[in-house]
Amino acid sequence: MADALTTAFLLVVGVALAAGGFLFFKTALYLLGLLLGAGMGLMAADALALEMTATLVAAGVGAVFGLGIASTIRTLLVVVPGVLTGVGAAILLTDVTLADPASLVDPMIAGGAVAGVVAAWLLETVILVLVSASWGATLVSIALGATLAASPGELDVTVEGLLTTGFWAVFAVGVVVQTGVWYYLRVHVDDGENARDVLLRKAGRSVGSSRQ
Repeated sequence: MADALTTAFLLVVGVALAAGGFLFFKTALYLLGLLLGAGMGLMAADALALEMTATLVAAGVGAVFGLGIASTIRTLLVVVPGVLTGVGAAILLTDVTLADPASLVDPMIAGGAVAGVVAAWLLETVILVLVSASWGATLVSIALGATLAASPGELDVTVEGLLTTGFWAVFAVGVVVQTGVWYYLRVHVDDGENARDVLLRKAGRSVGSSRQ
C-alpha cells in the first residue's frame, strides 16, 4: 500500500512539474526551504531539550535559514547555466583556452560570463521550464521503476537508468505544454494579474460547467 501511494505521489508531482512547473516552481522551492528549515530547527531544539520559547525561536531561525538556502538555489539555477553558456560562447568565438589559469581573468571570458548571466536572468522563465520539466520527468521515471545506483560512486548507472525513453517523452511533452501555457498567459493575462489565479479561475469555471 505504501509503495503504491509513493508511486502515485511521484507520478502526480512529476506530471505537475513537467506540465506547469514554471507557474509554481519558485513558490514550491521557497515553501520547501521554509518547511525543511523550520523542521531542522525543531529537531535541533528537541535534541537540546529547549523550552517552548527557545523552540519557537529555533524554528523561526531555521525557517529563515531554509528560505535563504532556497533563494540561493534559485539564483544558482539561473546564474550557473548563464555563466557556463557565456564562457562557452566566449571560448568558441575566441582563441582563449581554459588550460591556462590566467585565461580565467581574460576580458573575453569575464565578458562572456557577465553576458551569460544577464541573458539567463532575462530568460529565467525558459530556464525554469527546462529545469521543472526535467525534474518532473525524473520523478516520473523513478515512479515507473527507473534503475538507481546503490552507491554515489555509480552515478553513471543512475543517469542511464533515469534517461529512459519515458523520461525524454515526459520532458518533451512537458516543455511543449509549458510553452503553450506560457504563450496563452502572455496573450490573455493583463499586466498586474497573477497567472496562477487566472488559470485557477478558469479551471474552477470549467469544473462548475461540467457539473451543471
